[in-house]
Amino acid sequence: TIRYSTFHSNTVAAGSSTGGGLFPAAGTMAVAATILDDPVPCSLDGGNPGAILSAGHNLERADTCGLNDATDLTSTDPLLGPLGFGQDPVTGPHVLVHIPAYNSPAVDSIPAAQCAVVVDQENRTRPQEGNGVPPADCDRGAVEPLDGDTLQTAPLVVNDDGDSDDGRCTINHCTLREAIIQANGTVTSSVQSIRFNFGDALPHAIVPAGPLPAISVPVVVDGLSAPGATCKTWPPTLHVVLAGSSAGSGADGLHLAGDGSTVRGLVIGGFDGAGIHIAGSDNRVECSYLGANAAGTAALPNGTGLRVRGSSNQIGGTSIATRNLIAGNTLDGIAVEPGASGQDSLYNHIQGNYIGVQADGVTPLANGRDGIRLGDAPVTAAGTTVNDVASNLVGGDDASAGNVIAHSGRNGITVFCCANNRITANAIYSNTQLGIDLVGADGILGVTANDSGDLDSGGNDLQNFPVLASAAGAATITATLNSAASALYRIEFFAGDACDTSGYGEGERLLDTITLMTNSSGNVQFSQNVAGVPDGAALTATATRLLSAPAGGQVYGSTSEFSACIVKGETVTPPPAPQATLFLPAIARQ
Repeated sequence: TIRYSTFHSNTVAAGSSTGGGLFPAAGTMAVAATILDDPVPCSLDGGNPGAILSAGHNLERADTCGLNDATDLTSTDPLLGPLGFGQDPVTGPHVLVHIPAYNSPAVDSIPAAQCAVVVDQENRTRPQEGNGVPPADCDRGAVEPLDGDTLQTAPLVVNDDGDSDDGRCTINHCTLREAIIQANGTVTSSVQSIRFNFGDALPHAIVPAGPLPAISVPVVVDGLSAPGATCKTWPPTLHVVLAGSSAGSGADGLHLAGDGSTVRGLVIGGFDGAGIHIAGSDNRVECSYLGANAAGTAALPNGTGLRVRGSSNQIGGTSIATRNLIAGNTLDGIAVEPGASGQDSLYNHIQGNYIGVQADGVTPLANGRDGIRLGDAPVTAAGTTVNDVASNLVGGDDASAGNVIAHSGRNGITVFCCANNRITANAIYSNTQLGIDLVGADGILGVTANDSGDLDSGGNDLQNFPVLASAAGAATITATLNSAASALYRIEFFAGDACDTSGYGEGERLLDTITLMTNSSGNVQFSQNVAGVPDGAALTATATRLLSAPAGGQVYGSTSEFSACIVKGETVTPPPAPQATLFLPAIARQ
């Protein structure tokens, strides 16, 4: 007789003479109060003469064993948790068990008077109250889950803002650390969900005592699930704060080590590494504060706000509900870098975010270095560049996709490596050095002068910028571009309050865009009506070479630095010669 046992994930090949879950080789096998959670619970093939007899109170996910007692449950999911250590403080750490969920049909389903076994697999007395509904009755299977100590099933709900780890995310006690560990250890083809409910609608700070485990499976970490949290309007109301003051040197807030995860509705600050470190593809970060406090008004600095080492990741979006606030960090707001082991960082989209400002979108809350850094020194092997940071999109086609990138301690955007990083429809202004800086192989920062035919190489191929001209009182500015021959370009015109001290512009307000093609010599002349722009405004432009769209339809291309700045209503004077700033050791990865 087999009784009070649990069979899980045993298999058998059709026609085999070996068993799956139960294999009665001869005679009659009696089964009682047992959970059969196997793809093939019973093997009656292979010519064996054995038989299975139900002694009652069994639970079978399938219906292949011929269990026909009135107390049996067939074609029923027992809702078993993943394999893990038991619940008992003495025996639990030494026993591997599959614990039924508190709402499993196996729990408290045998009247206490009919319990035929007095202890369970963990040597605890049967029955135990397991579903919160007295009286305590016996459970089918090997383990009696404790009320509230039952392992959670999907979704996982963080209900404790501490940082303990007893290896179990249970109904009564689950920290973020425990939820991540359980999600990582759960085998499923579905995207899992980690939600938050601390029993009130107030902000809660989670302060890890060390680095949290990397998230290695697809998970939605949903801070907006916390009571009272919302991102339907801006500024959002965020109630889950992940604070890194005790996490240690180099610790990241969240590390997405796999593909397909989403982080939304979190405040992450105080980590020495990155607020979020993405080391995979197809991940999303939305409606989160990285480097600012929950009010979005003061710094809670990470080393870097967001580090991306992977492809096809989405940072922000084109609606208020997806906007991130990335400000107040010690180094870069966002750093897109080549990954390890030959991994490129391609097709990442950074859209609709506030970078370097408070949640009001205006008041400065600077990142210490670049607002966005694309690449560092590329890795070359046998004359071929590997570990590219290329074909990324900062902004988009119109203002709904544009980022605010302001008040950076160095540049608004620095492009160190590789081509076809498109930077369009953004508001870039009040950065300490340049709005956009394309860096050559020499690593020198500062304005890169145009070259005839645009044959030089470096970040974004050191794409030439337009040259603007105007006359006093004119309502139209004229411009020229010398670049690649017979190529398609998007020209963006911007206005701002004043030119940079470099004599070159930034782009605070997008005025207009035009698309045009150079001639066979690489030249094109064009004009822009600026009658609606007040006299004294600073005018500038960028050029983006547009490439044919890859799979997915998004057009990428290399964007230039901002042109030399002209002042509306004045006759243009030649801009000063570009001034270079030496490459700084501080650009090294952190």
